[in-house]
Amino acid sequence: MKDILKVQKIRHGIVIDHLPQNSAFRVLKILGIEKNFSGEISILINTKSAKYGRKDIVKIEGGNISEDHLKRIAVLSRHVTVNFIENYKVIKKENPTLPKIIVDLVECPNPQCISRVEGKSKFIVEGNLFRCAYCERVFTSDELI
Repeated sequence: MKDILKVQKIRHGIVIDHLPQNSAFRVLKILGIEKNFSGEISILINTKSAKYGRKDIVKIEGGNISEDHLKRIAVLSRHVTVNFIENYKVIKKENPTLPKIIVDLVECPNPQCISRVEGKSKFIVEGNLFRCAYCERVFTSDELI
C-alpha cells in the first residue's frame, strides 16, 4: 500500500510531535492559541505511532515557540519533539526536558495552597508526578495543565 499524506507539509513554522494522545488541544491552550488565531494549524489526534502506539501532532504554519512554552509542553510528556521548519525542511529539533525542580511554570491546583496567595509556585519533579513544594500534594501532568 502506498503511503498517504494525511496533512500537508508546512513551509515555515513548528511541528510538535510525540504528544500523548488527546493532548493536542491542551498544547494549543499552553501556546495561547485562541479562536482568532490567523495562522494555519493542523492537528492529528490519536494517530498511529510506531514508538508509542498512539500520539497527537500539532503543526503551526508561521508559528514560533518560547522557552517557557517548551517547558510547559514538557510537563505533558517526556517524549515530545519540537521541529522547527524553514522552506519545508527541519532546521532544528528539540526535545524539551524539565529540571528536577520547576519554579513559576504552572500553578498549584490545590485551592488551599499558599503558593496561590503568594503568586509563586514550585514543584519537585518525581518521574511523571509533580509534588508541590508548599502543600506537598502530588499531581499528574493532566492536573497541572
